[in-house]
Amino acid sequence: MNKDITINKEAIKTTLEEYLIPVAAIVLVIIGTFFLIIPKTGQIQEVRSKIKQQDTKISQLSQKAAELSSLSETELYESSSLLLAAVPAEKDFYETLMMSKQIVSENGVFIESFKFAPGEVSTESAKKVTLSSLPFEISFNSNFENLKSMVENIEKMLPLVTIDRIRFGSVEATESGSLADFSGKINLMSYFSPLPKSLGAPEKPLPKIGNQDRELVEKLKSYKKYEPLAVEEEEVITVGKENPFPF
Repeated sequence: MNKDITINKEAIKTTLEEYLIPVAAIVLVIIGTFFLIIPKTGQIQEVRSKIKQQDTKISQLSQKAAELSSLSETELYESSSLLLAAVPAEKDFYETLMMSKQIVSENGVFIESFKFAPGEVSTESAKKVTLSSLPFEISFNSNFENLKSMVENIEKMLPLVTIDRIRFGSVEATESGSLADFSGKINLMSYFSPLPKSLGAPEKPLPKIGNQDRELVEKLKSYKKYEPLAVEEEEVITVGKENPFPF
């Protein structure tokens, strides 16, 4: 005997709602976990890492500030200015030329010509070098006493200049016969040192100023810094090869 099967649509709807709502909620949680919570967790970790790095930098800077507070600002300024005067941060052809001309002329030595051998100037490879030199050559004419005085004064001048060698050419007798005039060439070196780019980096410790550093600064205080003199009349100095038209 067949019985009619009656489908209760309301019962089915109620049953589906009871199962679908929890399943949909679980799916939303899973989707939210992958697309929202996990990325946010990564961002939070990144922010925490940056905060930790900032805390480390603050600690390093606080330590530097404590060390600097124990030093004299005036003394640091004077010492750094003196050291930069001794070894400039950049090559300066004009300053080297005028300084050398001045000290040579003040000692009664006549300059016949002046020649540079510049090498690298303001290039990336030059900036990587801790200490670089600027060699130059002076052709001169002088008596012995004036030449000796010039050599002694060069060794006490700022910026620092060292004498590489002196080559004598001819010796000429003077009218009095007492002092001979020498002609020759003197090779000198001036120096420069670019300032390090990491000078103020928080992770770099402050250089310690030792007794030798203080002694060096005190010694440099006795050196003479040559300042450009006011030029009343322009004077031509042959740079490079000698002038083929001297008259």
